[in-house]
Amino acid sequence: MRSIFGTLDRSIDSVVLIPSYNDNKGLVATLESLNDEIELNVLIVDDGSKQPVVDLLSSHSFSQNIVVITLHENQGIIKALNTGLKFSYTEGIRFVFRLDACDINVKGRFEKQLNLLQSLDLALVGGGVEYFSEDKSEKLFLRPPLVSDEIAAKQKYRTCFVHPTVLLDLGKLKLDFLYSSKYQHAEDYELFLRVTKFFPTGNVDAIVTKCLVRFEGLSLTNRKLQLKSVLKAQCVNFDYLSLYSYFGLFKTINLLFIPRSFIEFLKIRVFKSYEKK
Repeated sequence: MRSIFGTLDRSIDSVVLIPSYNDNKGLVATLESLNDEIELNVLIVDDGSKQPVVDLLSSHSFSQNIVVITLHENQGIIKALNTGLKFSYTEGIRFVFRLDACDINVKGRFEKQLNLLQSLDLALVGGGVEYFSEDKSEKLFLRPPLVSDEIAAKQKYRTCFVHPTVLLDLGKLKLDFLYSSKYQHAEDYELFLRVTKFFPTGNVDAIVTKCLVRFEGLSLTNRKLQLKSVLKAQCVNFDYLSLYSYFGLFKTINLLFIPRSFIEFLKIRVFKSYEKK
């Protein structure tokens, strides 16, 4: 069961899709970061939060047109995201930007990504990320590859998109490219891997989103399951002519046996190396 609060403005051909579950404080910060942006629809999928997002809106004022789909039982991130994508598509919305509760939009992101997507006729566009800790004492930067051919090759080895940075063109992807429940905790990686097989993609050369590092988030708590899902996606999409496919399998298999603490140490070193570039 679900209920819908608000109406999408169909004169605006885009939405910002934000799934939310029991994080209204973080959601407020995210919505406030959109106040100075271009005119947008914001579509929040409330995945059964104890304090409904709709109640939150009555006590805050935001500049964007906000629509809330409330799932009356928690159904998980994949169901929440697909609900938002299907709703956007059936409402005639073409461009879907992603954000998560607690993530901060960097002003100018949407125009930059739309311009790149439309000028190069791309199906998926991402961008750089600034990661910050809860006390904001630590900042790490990630700038992914920019060009479609490089992205398509490297996506077989590692993700070239961070999910709260992406823009999806439903005019090209339609409903043929949804998140798959077969790849728990790696649904973003698998979707982006699929898209890069069939469509040109890109990343803007700029930081577009600031993301909170959640040390108890899904990607860490369920690391083994995530890695198994990544491995499955790499096997299903294996390219025998690409060295990156072999590197990807080798890396993922090894990560299954390496302690998480060591991986987190390496991530920090890698992110800091990006920051110096």
